[in-house]
Amino acid sequence: MTIIKKRVLKAPSNIGTRVVLFAPSCGLSHKTKSQFGLTKLKELGQLTIPLVAGPATRRNFNGDTIIHKDTPKELAYREFYWQRQQWAPGGGTEEVSSYVSIHYYRYQRTKLPAVNMELQLQEDENGNLIYATTTIDTKNERVLTTSINVMLEIFGIVHISQTPYDKLIIPIKADRRVNWQMLPAGKRTTNQLKRELKSVFQATKKKSAIQMFDKRLDFINKTFTQKIITVGDGGFHGYVAFTCEALGITILECIYLNNATYVFGQDWETLTQKTKTEILSQNLYRYRIIHGAKWENQIYNLMQTSQSA
Repeated sequence: MTIIKKRVLKAPSNIGTRVVLFAPSCGLSHKTKSQFGLTKLKELGQLTIPLVAGPATRRNFNGDTIIHKDTPKELAYREFYWQRQQWAPGGGTEEVSSYVSIHYYRYQRTKLPAVNMELQLQEDENGNLIYATTTIDTKNERVLTTSINVMLEIFGIVHISQTPYDKLIIPIKADRRVNWQMLPAGKRTTNQLKRELKSVFQATKKKSAIQMFDKRLDFINKTFTQKIITVGDGGFHGYVAFTCEALGITILECIYLNNATYVFGQDWETLTQKTKTEILSQNLYRYRIIHGAKWENQIYNLMQTSQSA
């Protein structure tokens, strides 16, 4: 089956119980490949979660929210980083900054986890390069519909293969996710580090998110002097990993709002070959530190605890 349109409201029925979605590589411009983060797939079998560049890829990467407008509103909190001028002792002003929490009322909502559909570089039976998903269980209608719309958003076309019943059988290779790129070793000032993390700062356009990430980055860079820095890609686009081998921990920090810092042990590289949804649902991290007013104290206490362990 082939679908050519901008999007579908519902996945087609009667397509079997397990399918693979794919689209040809030819005809996709380098600009589009770069926009969706596909240029890093250079070898057969490599796979990645497409970057956010539209509504379908956003739902795939971040999940979705159902707003219940038929229910009473609930109290919610939003934290942001506030930089301001205030009067200084002896006259004049000085710049101060702090986390501020404000409350507001909103409709109750249900957060749906990210689908995290991945694309893998493959060949069809004729040797043509294609981008294919792993096998999708059609019983999960939300996953299937989101995956189809991601393909349509990127390619404008999607072929649906009823594996293993069609003549076209796509040989899915062993998972080889392209998630991390290590920075060269060496100490850096925060300004030097920020220049090397340009792709991370470009992951969002929200000024408050950038300001808060900037402050957290500076604190981690100064607190943990001996570290290996790795930049996230694919499903971890917008993340930075700080590995402190002497402490036996790796800190995953991200630029996105309403998120958290995740702490792993020495097996972090193996664990982050899984998707974020798998990591969160299976609680595969050691600690989860919410971005908020107590964040710096909790990170500092983490360092002290790890040193004494």
